Amino acid sequence: MKEKILSIIYKKLCEGFQTQFYTYSEFEKEFSTNYSSLLADLTSLTKKYYQLKNSENQEESSEVIKIYREDYIIEAFNKNERHNYYNKNSYTIENLEELKESKGGDYDNYSKHYDYYFENETNVVMPFLEFIETKADEIVSSKEDKDALSIEKLFWNYFLNLFTTSNWTSRIRKDELINKPESVLENFRVSYLSNVFLQLHNITDKQISDIEFSGLESCIINIGERKYVTERSGWTTNNFQVINNSKTYTFSTSTKDESKVEGKFVSIFILQLNKRHLLKISLTVDETEQTPYIIYRDFEKVSLKNECEILISKHHGNETIIFDSKKDALEFQAKVLELKEGRNNNYRKN
Repeated sequence: MKEKILSIIYKKLCEGFQTQFYTYSEFEKEFSTNYSSLLADLTSLTKKYYQLKNSENQEESSEVIKIYREDYIIEAFNKNERHNYYNKNSYTIENLEELKESKGGDYDNYSKHYDYYFENETNVVMPFLEFIETKADEIVSSKEDKDALSIEKLFWNYFLNLFTTSNWTSRIRKDELINKPESVLENFRVSYLSNVFLQLHNITDKQISDIEFSGLESCIINIGERKYVTERSGWTTNNFQVINNSKTYTFSTSTKDESKVEGKFVSIFILQLNKRHLLKISLTVDETEQTPYIIYRDFEKVSLKNECEILISKHHGNETIIFDSKKDALEFQAKVLELKEGRNNNYRKN
């Protein structure tokens, strides 16, 4: 039953929110398996940049070097001497040695400027992070046809986003990438594990791990989003949207002096025939709650609304459950009425 519940929740979350995600155990396994290759690919980008930057082969180095020393010095001479009205000269590379001898001071000064720009990766050379972003974009494009749950695709999309995210504290830093590339992978891991759907699935796994199932249970699972509105005198109106079979169902409940909870949620209703209880497990990433209802005592009325909505009137508030079909809803209603009236003792364990 536990695996069945987890499987249903996974399917409903993916279908309801039009998403795909690794479960906690799946992600940890994939991350561990691919860690070494991802780290190698990441560090190779750094090595590639400095290999190109320092290469004596201009065909190679031209990928990152925008202007070479000789060209920069000639351009500097031409630019600065054009300000002299009486000097109409336009120098070329052929004049380089002549300028070095006749105007050695200016030559050395321009050469130092070039060294400064080259070292600091401005003006004359493509900046390190610009190169890395370009290469990351190429990698992402090359993996477009891969499955959405490819760990490589997920990582490189995450990595590329680090260059443009509006959260400046999350942006990739040069020193981090050069000296601690492992931290980039660890941050990716932490980021992925914060996925709300993965968290809901993982919280569910923990919440139902200690429940003893007798084999006589049936379960109904609702997923969706909830918000609250604070009313007077400690009352709160909770507004629910349940997504089921590509349809959205809305309803509200009122509570007094209880936690104010909102966000994506999972609600699990386990009909425990042997105990004559309905166990409700409510889950968000911030709060979980398990509530057992004693059917004969707590339920006043069980109504079928519209096609597949069951409304349970309780002594304190109502409970709404969305079923997959009208047939499932009617079967639940019949079982609850039998348990409420005590007409069927076959559910008791001997």
